[in-house]
Amino acid sequence: GAKNMGVEFVYNNWKMDIQNSRLYYNLYNDFNVLLNSFTKKLTKLIQTSLENDQNCAFSNFIKIIHIQINTIIEYMTMYASSIMTISKDMISFIDKNNSSFKNVGKDKNPVFESITNLNKCKVELIKEKDYYYSRYVENIRSPQSDEMQISSKKQIQLSLNLKKSELKYKNAIEKYNHALTNYNQFAFNGLITLYDRKKMFIESMKVFIDMFNKDTIKIFKDILEKFESRSSAVEETDCDKMIHEFAIQNATGTEKPKLAKFESCNGISINKFRKNKGIFKKFISKRRDRKGKKSEELCAGEDNNDRHEGETTEKHQVNIDSEGYTIKPKLTSDSDS
Repeated sequence: GAKNMGVEFVYNNWKMDIQNSRLYYNLYNDFNVLLNSFTKKLTKLIQTSLENDQNCAFSNFIKIIHIQINTIIEYMTMYASSIMTISKDMISFIDKNNSSFKNVGKDKNPVFESITNLNKCKVELIKEKDYYYSRYVENIRSPQSDEMQISSKKQIQLSLNLKKSELKYKNAIEKYNHALTNYNQFAFNGLITLYDRKKMFIESMKVFIDMFNKDTIKIFKDILEKFESRSSAVEETDCDKMIHEFAIQNATGTEKPKLAKFESCNGISINKFRKNKGIFKKFISKRRDRKGKKSEELCAGEDNNDRHEGETTEKHQVNIDSEGYTIKPKLTSDSDS
């Protein structure tokens, strides 16, 4: 019939791919929502824990988790948008070749035109054949000799007409075959384009999943480990040593200190940091509240709405490098160190 199997196959494949890519897009959108809700829950948990424990190492670690989660969300968004781009390309491909893909068997389609022409020629040929045979039989039966002469001329004419119709029909078949070949070639090209896209899509998905597994699972594993290790006590002497090392590394820039190492000291009193006044001056800010209580330490970067006028809480900068989680105070020139 007018509908071609190859073309139908291509069209259905495209449709299926668009549905799949929309499905992937929705999946990643759902995951995005999940991650966002996880971040919100995490924030709540942090606020609760920080009410009882003014621990800067812990709060800075949490800030890093936030940045990492935001990075994951960025990955997801990028991936989802690339899926949508592929979908849009597929849709525009179908739209551009509307007559070939969507309107198989309708006007402006070369295959359909050739079929119409072929059917028209077929009808003409059958009519010619019928007329030829009916006249031929009539002439044979006619006994008059003078009419026999006339009928033989008619017979030649009939024969010529029939030959013309047969030729027309033969041409129509050729045109149909040519149109069909071109059409199948177009469909085949469409199929190749589709599979190229699929291949790219699958490859990018593998890369994404690989990256997602490495980065995300590591981050979530670290989060869990840090929450678990938070309760385990660390010897104060070891912590003194670690903090001192951290300060030296920051001052000399010889090595990028890892938060994981530093974080294990989160059980100790924040006053230990004061030993390294020059390095950590911008890292921790002190304040005296209105009732004149003992000075308290605020975690760097945390807002304090009830501080006195003229007093400021310095903010620090958290940097993340490819090697791991790095906590790095923003060092500025100290006039009083």
